[in-house]
Amino acid sequence: MAQPRESEQHGDESRPASPLAGPGVLPHCRSQATRNGPSLGRALGLGGHRPPLLFSFNHPHDPLLRHVAAWIAYPRHPFRPTGTHPISPSSRTADVIMKIPMRAFLALASLLVAACGLTSGLSIEAGEVSGNQKKIIALNVQEAADLVEKANASNGEKWNLDLAWLTSIDRDVARELLNYEGQWITLDGLTSLSQDVSQRLAKFTGGLSLDGLTSIDKGVAQELGKSKARSLSLDGLRSIDKDVARELAKVDGSLFVSGLTSLDKHVAQELAKHEGRLWLSGLATIDKGLAQVLAKYEGDNLTLNGLTSIDKDVARELAKTKGGLTFGGLTSIDKGVAQELAKSKGGLSLYRLRGVEKDVLRLLRSSGNIMLPGETW
Repeated sequence: MAQPRESEQHGDESRPASPLAGPGVLPHCRSQATRNGPSLGRALGLGGHRPPLLFSFNHPHDPLLRHVAAWIAYPRHPFRPTGTHPISPSSRTADVIMKIPMRAFLALASLLVAACGLTSGLSIEAGEVSGNQKKIIALNVQEAADLVEKANASNGEKWNLDLAWLTSIDRDVARELLNYEGQWITLDGLTSLSQDVSQRLAKFTGGLSLDGLTSIDKGVAQELGKSKARSLSLDGLRSIDKDVARELAKVDGSLFVSGLTSLDKHVAQELAKHEGRLWLSGLATIDKGLAQVLAKYEGDNLTLNGLTSIDKDVARELAKTKGGLTFGGLTSIDKGVAQELAKSKGGLSLYRLRGVEKDVLRLLRSSGNIMLPGETW
């Protein structure tokens, strides 16, 4: 049987495989890129992507130049001995890089970006923030328009407009970004969002990542709830109330809120009204009461990749959902849990099960709509 693509293995139809695996906007830089380091913005304290915490994989729209930041954040590659990674500098080189002053490193990084042909249309507005060496990076309207025009002229090679280094944005810049014709816009450097900007961004029809937001108010949630995006990622949210949950549930496309590590029943009740794919992979445990609330979910697929184990009672309740269920964190289940999960009618994904006993496997396959390791829907 054909092996699934990476996005399929993780039960993710909304986020395609990383551009690092295929043609990209930086052919001479891309070939040596690694997926395990942080973004340039993250290493400099400017936001950007974080190393994976809730998933065993990074978001596929990580910045293509993350390997530069890896030299600072991770002098040695975490999964390979020193010197074996094709782009890892020696420990001596890494020590030298670690000692480069921040201002000098910014100049060095700017030269690298220029060499890769990405500086056109960008502006850096430097200034001290909160007494540390963080820099404020912004775009004006013309620069945003030029950047979008260049991205659109790449004939589909630049599928993600990665602006994770942006720490602020106004409504006029947001308006220009709407002209982007690619699949994703990444704005993970934003830590706050006004209602006006939210209103503009909600009109983008591709995927929109706002993972830098740790909280939003009802007004912003109301605008984002009108989003036409195929996917809206808000994985940075740490908590939301029922009013915010009610608005976010109105999003048309997939909704990623995997930064939530706990849910009260009122919030869960509102999120269960979402009709698209719902990602709640920050939940490490679920009790029977919460499972009963989530069982009312009628959307496309409920993804609970943070669960590493569930009991029979929870499985029985979750199996009542009319949508599909994805358990990317389960590597083993017993016969009792398998019996309950097999009752799911909306599709069941258990793509990380290992060493399943034959009788358990037989029970799971009786559901008729299941994805197991090495299989596709």
